[in-house]
Amino acid sequence: AVQQPGAKGDAAALGALGDEIAAAAKDAGNARFKAKEYDAALALYSVAIRVRPSAAVYYSNRAAAYTHMQMYEEAIADCTKAVELKPDFSKAYSRLGTAHFQATKRPATTFQRSHCPPRYSPHCDAMRLTP
Repeated sequence: AVQQPGAKGDAAALGALGDEIAAAAKDAGNARFKAKEYDAALALYSVAIRVRPSAAVYYSNRAAAYTHMQMYEEAIADCTKAVELKPDFSKAYSRLGTAHFQATKRPATTFQRSHCPPRYSPHCDAMRLTP
């Protein structure tokens, strides 16, 4: 049976070509982001995510676009996914804090442990904010 495009497993089957496609989409997204064309950047980062859904950087970049578009809940969701995929990804934590701050217009008083996998809790404890 022939799989239809978009079927489960297609992204993994692309191999090195998939890496190139995702990187090219990210680079194009970065150019659009720098030009303040956030909707175009968002679409390009989404392409990268579709091709390489396990790459945290693409979620983090898309979160930055969401934040600039004032779509804070979406930014929070993407940052959360990024730190799940790569718990030591400091930029994702920074963007997560920015999205929370912008969403509420006040800083968080505690770091949400739910954003930190148990095996990385010492790192999260070090980043815990105090009231």
